[in-house]
This record gives sequence, structure tokens and C-alpha cells, in this order.
Amino acid sequence: MQILDENKRKKIIAAAGKLFGKNDYHSVCLSEIAAEAKVGKGTLYVYFKSKEDLFSCVRIEGYTDMYRYLSKNIDTLSGDPLDNLHKIISETVKYCYRNKSVFKLLRAGTGRKMNPKIKETRKKVLELTRSVIESGVEKGILCDSKPAYTANYLLDVVRSGLTYSEGNLPQEELIEHIFSFFSRALQK
Repeated sequence: MQILDENKRKKIIAAAGKLFGKNDYHSVCLSEIAAEAKVGKGTLYVYFKSKEDLFSCVRIEGYTDMYRYLSKNIDTLSGDPLDNLHKIISETVKYCYRNKSVFKLLRAGTGRKMNPKIKETRKKVLELTRSVIESGVEKGILCDSKPAYTANYLLDVVRSGLTYSEGNLPQEELIEHIFSFFSRALQK
């Protein structure tokens, strides 16, 4: 039995993320990913069942990375809900600016149904956002009868802002615009 090397797996995922982020899913060849990762093409199959499996793993890693990044900076219980809302928007925008190819993949698909693991990791980000909004409602700072819906809207607005600004809007200006919109809409 072959022992898998986690560093090699991460190297393959990083190479795949880079190539999938620059090119259309169907135009990326596994041989290109192997060359970018500096491994043999057969090595890819040791770690991943298929190109689609590798693509899904790149997206799962992206959401997991984003969730880790957000959860370490957000205090949903004792933190100020408006400050936490600002942090979610700010950290998400900054993460996506730093990881442009990952951002492209997070909003991409292969034309097939979304992988359950991707849904699960995306759901963690949504639950964190929902809990911040619910905390604000409980503290009487925010007004929202459907925090789960609003969490989805917020992430969709961030995604749209990133997509349509195409990097032409300075990130701080984009963050403040989105935060201003949501904080006015949610405050009592």
C-alpha cells in the first residue's frame, strides 16, 4: 500500500487551482496539471479519481480555507454584530482579491450538480454569516426576519461586487460599499 504525501496532494491542488482559475474547466488537461505540480500524470490518479474529482477538491479546499479564515476572526457570541458583519465582508473580499483563481473556481461549476462536500463547506460559511445576523437580531441591533436568506444574499452581493468590479474598484471601496448597503438595510 502506497503512503500518500499530504504535501504532494496540496501541491497538486495548488497547481490545479492555478490552471482551472486561468482556463475553462474543459480546456485544462491532467498532463498540464501534472507538469505544473512537477509530478507524473499517473501520480494524479493516486490522489484523485478523475479530473472532476480534482476540480471538486480544489473548490472544497477553497471554501474550507475561506471558512477557516473567517471563523478565526469572527466572535458571534460576544462580538459586535456590525463589526462582525464588516469583518465577514472585508475578509471575504480580501481573501478573494488575494486568491483570484480560487475565487473564480468558487463561483464556477462543471455544468453538473454541485458536489455534496462543496455544499457542506459552503454551508459552513453561510452558517457563520447567519449566526452573526442572528446575534445582531437577538441583541436588538439588527432587524431581520430571515437571517438564513440574508446570509445567502450577502455572499451573493460580495460575489457580484467582486465579479462586476473586475478588480477595477479598490478593495476597501468595495468593502465599504457592500457594508454600507447591508448595515443600512439591517439596522433598526
